[in-house]
Amino acid sequence: MKKIACVIALLMLYGNANAQKIVDDQFNTWLTYAGNYSVSKRIDIHTLYSFRRNEFVENWQQSLLRVGMGVKLTDKIKTQIGYDWIATFPYGKQPISFLTNEHRIWAHLNLKFQEQRFYFSNRIRFASRTIENIHAGNLGGKVVDGFIWKYRLRYKFAVDIPLNKKRMEANTLFVSVNDELFMNLFEKNHYFDQNWFYAGLGWKFAKSIKVKVGYMNQFLPKSDGIHVENNHTLSVAYIQNFNFAKKKSQ
Repeated sequence: MKKIACVIALLMLYGNANAQKIVDDQFNTWLTYAGNYSVSKRIDIHTLYSFRRNEFVENWQQSLLRVGMGVKLTDKIKTQIGYDWIATFPYGKQPISFLTNEHRIWAHLNLKFQEQRFYFSNRIRFASRTIENIHAGNLGGKVVDGFIWKYRLRYKFAVDIPLNKKRMEANTLFVSVNDELFMNLFEKNHYFDQNWFYAGLGWKFAKSIKVKVGYMNQFLPKSDGIHVENNHTLSVAYIQNFNFAKKKSQ
């Protein structure tokens, strides 16, 4: 784990050193619903919608819709594949030219484990992205029929810590902290895509429902090597799990 942390730190320093000159602070709000539906002991369906606004709630930033399927390999390891549809709007001090649609196919591997009252999660995700071609010369990749193909790797490390109880159970207040690093693949420049750091509080109402409210910093250097978005984001997430497999067996 120490080696992984060192690699992440070095990559972040590299990104910060090369993403400079014009840094704009912006303030956003993300409202997210995530639902997981277990259809058997090992298979579940994942859904997510994220409503993302700029200038707190005044303007659109993004709309993200996700569907996926997960397979539980062991009690600690889970794999998942899925599809995202993302609409990115012209927003803020460094707007894109026009509304852009992205279609994303992704797959990830997630390792979860517990040490006393600390609940750790490590996730690595690969994504193939098809994006409307706004500035072909700046985006890199392969341009075909008005779209551009890009590939990205993401690594997320997260920890949840219950405060009023020793375990994550019903009626538990907890601290949630995570960091996610985004790296572009197969590009000559602009390897460091962005970084998300999140810290917040959550409440687990029942075994299947929890709510998280916190602050997220989205550090987003642009491909021109000059402009950078430093987005301060209020993140509110409602997460619900449905176990249909258990109901069928009853």
